[in-house]
Amino acid sequence: DAPSPLAKVRAALQQDTVLRGKVVRLSNDPDKTLIWEIGEHLLSVALPDDVDGSVLSFFLAAIAIKRPVNGTFISAGAYTPFLSQLLYCLRLCWFWHHARYIIRSGVNANQGPEAKSASQQISALHTSKLGPDADINSGGNAIQSLRAFGMATAKAEGGKDTIMWSADGQTVAVAGHWVKLQDVKTMMKDAITTAEQQLKTLLARAKDQSFLANFDFAKVVDKPSQDEPDMWFGSMASNEDHLDLRSYSNQVLPTILSLRKDVGLDRWMAEPDWDKVQRLWDEENDFLKSLLVAVHITSGMPSRGSELLETTWRNDYGTRLRNVLAGHDGEILLDSTYSKTEYKSTRIKQNLRFLHPRLANIMAIYLSTVRQTTDRLFRR
Repeated sequence: DAPSPLAKVRAALQQDTVLRGKVVRLSNDPDKTLIWEIGEHLLSVALPDDVDGSVLSFFLAAIAIKRPVNGTFISAGAYTPFLSQLLYCLRLCWFWHHARYIIRSGVNANQGPEAKSASQQISALHTSKLGPDADINSGGNAIQSLRAFGMATAKAEGGKDTIMWSADGQTVAVAGHWVKLQDVKTMMKDAITTAEQQLKTLLARAKDQSFLANFDFAKVVDKPSQDEPDMWFGSMASNEDHLDLRSYSNQVLPTILSLRKDVGLDRWMAEPDWDKVQRLWDEENDFLKSLLVAVHITSGMPSRGSELLETTWRNDYGTRLRNVLAGHDGEILLDSTYSKTEYKSTRIKQNLRFLHPRLANIMAIYLSTVRQTTDRLFRR
């Protein structure tokens, strides 16, 4: 006989030995610090890839149940607020679990120039555990992905539910079609990995890639309202110390350009080898296709028309402003708002697309390296 749902939950708890130990300790000693530890664990630890699920996945399915008698589930529009509340509570647990040690110790033991204050330590820890460097399979990312998916599907619900969750939280029915979440997760991973591999192919043209260590996108700031032509976050003086826009071009351009003496002008001129330039453009085009696919299936919202194909990374000389913006702590977002009127309407949320942390890093590196080179060649 197939195991009961309760047996599956117990099996998932037995599989997570760390969580099981914390639950046993909590049952013997109901201390709030143990609750913080459990919340931190659920939020930051990677979920298993097997189909049996995890404790968090069963919990997410349980709170979505509308009528336990017949097993129906609440709509996506009603479910997503619960996910926001859960994420808020788990983040509070995460903060107090780590803050009680960091705040108590103050500035870390290293009293040299590398010493960090409590706020800097918490910020760095947040980046590594919950921010761009977090595990793609972490509980926090899983909850945020479900919330984004639920918000996108809730807009088309109308008078009836178009999304239902299975009892084990591993499959979801969208308009009557059952989809395995594991398959969706695998597809997202493959799309991101393909984009990363395509970028590595482009970066391999630079033999010395030590310049990549110079990028610190977590400290990059942006000013979306600045409308100067050719402006983007890489041209801001405040970001100069956190980016390296020349090292890649300095290595790649000499392999494409050759010097030719112009007798009439009595000076040396750079002459491109257009066959090599075309091969570089072809590689870039393959990368952009893979990036487009990855952005589309991982950002949690459907495209509006051809907005992704019309993405601009810097201002033009007309009225069109760029829509690739740098956000907080290494975030990259796409703003497809076309007019100030839309900023005042309720459709503003439909215009903002936050990229997956790994894709944000890919986009930022591409714009700071490859794009600087291909754009110079295109302008020739």
